[in-house]
Amino acid sequence: MAIQLLQVPIVLSYLDSTLYGLYLTITSIVVWTHNFDFGLGSGLRYKLTEAIANQDYDRGKTLVSTSYISLAGIMLTVAICLIPAVHFFNWRDILNCNGLPNSYLSTCVIVVLATLLIQFVLELITIVLQANQRAAISTVFKPLSNVVALIGVIVLKYTNEPSLLAACLMLTAPLVIVLLTANIALFMQKYRHIAPSLKYYRTSVIKDIYSLGVKFFITSLSGVVVYNSTSIIISHYLNPSEVTVYNIAYTYFSLFVVFHGVFLTPVWAGITDAWVKKDIPWLRACMKRIAMLTAVFSLFIVIALCISKLAFHIWIGDKVSIPGILSTWLALYFVLNLWSATYNCFVVGVGKAQLSMYLSIFKIIAFIPTLIAAVNYYGLIGVVISTILINTIPNVLLGYLQYKRLINNTATGVWNK
Repeated sequence: MAIQLLQVPIVLSYLDSTLYGLYLTITSIVVWTHNFDFGLGSGLRYKLTEAIANQDYDRGKTLVSTSYISLAGIMLTVAICLIPAVHFFNWRDILNCNGLPNSYLSTCVIVVLATLLIQFVLELITIVLQANQRAAISTVFKPLSNVVALIGVIVLKYTNEPSLLAACLMLTAPLVIVLLTANIALFMQKYRHIAPSLKYYRTSVIKDIYSLGVKFFITSLSGVVVYNSTSIIISHYLNPSEVTVYNIAYTYFSLFVVFHGVFLTPVWAGITDAWVKKDIPWLRACMKRIAMLTAVFSLFIVIALCISKLAFHIWIGDKVSIPGILSTWLALYFVLNLWSATYNCFVVGVGKAQLSMYLSIFKIIAFIPTLIAAVNYYGLIGVVISTILINTIPNVLLGYLQYKRLINNTATGVWNK
């Protein structure tokens, strides 16, 4: 988190607020391709955790092998289809940027797209670690890559003119290198018994992974619609510099959700393990502790709101001005987000994703029209208002109701699927 905070002013000192906003928007557009895994990663996490809990390592190796090979094939297909198509889009119009040639913007998009497609495949190692209840190790990769990226941007600042293309490469490539190194090291040693192999690829297992994964896919697709369409809408309907304003405020408050997530990440596999073993007392005690933790983090966000003006001044100086009303709405959003994550942790852990899938279909249909209307009427504040109304409040209410029914063994129909 410290690295992430440090990265923003350093990148802003190399790029201006408009170029940084363009980078954030390009990344938001490209991240949509992540959903072409159709939920494979989420399906693998549940099935692999289940296999390891039952000490069925042959099945674990088959699941890992099939997932890696399938996802590599999907991402290669996506690359072949999308990379040539990038040149046919009018990126100057999409990004609301007339100061750079369309061919230059296309190259920036291709660089980010290519590195992220490779990253999506290599990130399966984090699923393997989480399924083995080694989530702490899986959280090391991004901070390590951010350190490399940060050093790279500092070098660029003193050796190169401001370049959106150079920033795109420097901010995305290090994670690919770190993940590749982790895959090789872990599968050659600690996880050799479940390392991916062509011999263990089974088309029959794909259906098993995707039977649950598709539900998670639709849920994650709604998340991409909600979280990644915002930068595109802000850039197009307002201007790229407003993307920077929103992202800085969002990053400040999201730190508490990220830290909260550090506690929740290892719990997911533990919840799956306990659910498989029918250990309901442990699950009740665990969720009670998570609720107490969430209440504490909610208080931290309120305190962060009270000192936000001073915090922004210390963090980024006078480079960007953050409206107080935006901070207030984002604080409310992130408090609700903490409680949503609390109950989502349990629902995902026990693999009951059908209700979330139906809710996600509603979000996919309703969010973008609501977002556009809200941005046109309220400006930047409209982004947060539309997100709270369409995404966060439904997540909290339905997540809590489903948790109570599952833990009390009264869930039926869609609540138990």
